[in-house]
Amino acid sequence: MKKAKRRILATIMILILCTMQTMTAMATENSDLSTEAVYDLEKGGIQTFEVLDKNNNTVEVTIKELVSKTKVSNGSYEITYNSLGCWTAGFIVDISNNKITRAYGPFHYTLTGFIRNAALAHISSTKAIYRFNYSVGVVTLVTGFQAIISGTTLKATAL
Repeated sequence: MKKAKRRILATIMILILCTMQTMTAMATENSDLSTEAVYDLEKGGIQTFEVLDKNNNTVEVTIKELVSKTKVSNGSYEITYNSLGCWTAGFIVDISNNKITRAYGPFHYTLTGFIRNAALAHISSTKAIYRFNYSVGVVTLVTGFQAIISGTTLKATAL
């Protein structure tokens, strides 16, 4: 009985710690943040964004160009989504003629809890989705993010 109470208390404390990092910033900064990271394919390189997830928490998104090809907007791009204090996940997309031709190389790691049932799906020529279950103690959330190409921009948004 005492072990169960300790586990529940530990789970609650971990969830609080995962969200405390962003609570202070949320009050003043979140009103200015977008819900999507918009990477400019013409600019290329490494671009980092602070965005809001579906729970209004601040997350960090980094999109970096891996392979440079001759035509603008062609190449491979690694998308990394960092839910501060909880988990980091990402995958790579290949883009050709402003279309996602391949999504591969999914990865994830956690600072607290664990991830399971991770699945990367190349939905269409404009969308790829990385979805997984994130568990801390007895609480499990279905979460992840998606990459969407639109013209010369690559967008990343929370699910």
